[in-house]
Amino acid sequence: MFRVKSARQIIGFTVALMLIATGVMLTTGMLVPVFVQTERMQFMFGITVILFGLFRFVSAYFAVKREQKWIEDDSWKNQPTDSSSGNSSPPL
Repeated sequence: MFRVKSARQIIGFTVALMLIATGVMLTTGMLVPVFVQTERMQFMFGITVILFGLFRFVSAYFAVKREQKWIEDDSWKNQPTDSSSGNSSPPL
């Protein structure tokens, strides 16, 4: 699927998987926080943590894709050097 190329990727995916696992444990009742007073609140909290874990996973995955696209972008090589434009920022 993809290759791990940096510690940032490992940390991002690990945190995402830990959040998803914690959310599943909260939802199933294996882990019950002290402040949760009802089963419905526990279920909603677990679902929220699962969704946040999925968000973290997707954002870490697309951060890797964005980084690869920026590194592999060669569109600047064939452009003439025009100092009058004033745009010296790299392409996004």
